[in-house]
Amino acid sequence: MASTSTSTSTTITANSPANLPLSVLQLSMSGQKQIAVGEYLIERLAQLGVELIQGVPGDYNMGFLDQIEHSDKVRWVGNTNELNAAYSADGYSRAKKTLAAVVTTFGVGELSALNGIAGSMSERVPVVHIVGVPSTSAEGNHSLLHHTLG
Repeated sequence: MASTSTSTSTTITANSPANLPLSVLQLSMSGQKQIAVGEYLIERLAQLGVELIQGVPGDYNMGFLDQIEHSDKVRWVGNTNELNAAYSADGYSRAKKTLAAVVTTFGVGELSALNGIAGSMSERVPVVHIVGVPSTSAEGNHSLLHHTLG
């Protein structure tokens, strides 16, 4: 996966080679360094005009939420449930005329947000839905997970 964007005078190019974990990207910002996927998402969302990220904490998105909390680029807005978070992101996008972001967790969390996300999609309201998921090794090993899709 490769993408390039320009924000002021900074150009970011990200590549995830096969030898790096999926949670780490190789980033070129006036030199090579490694950056967590969550930090990259925050950077890109901020470049695209997102000022706050809405959602509901869950087991599989806590690491990303920690990165949001420590970021000076975006703010976290917690919601009472995933459907409200999706509708709130939709309203934010409409009011601000910009991309909005919502974060939920795997399985029941992402499915709970689905009606709001589908509504945004059908009305062409720019909302990105970020879902925290269990590791591929946990799924591959058939570990006991309390949120599953099958």
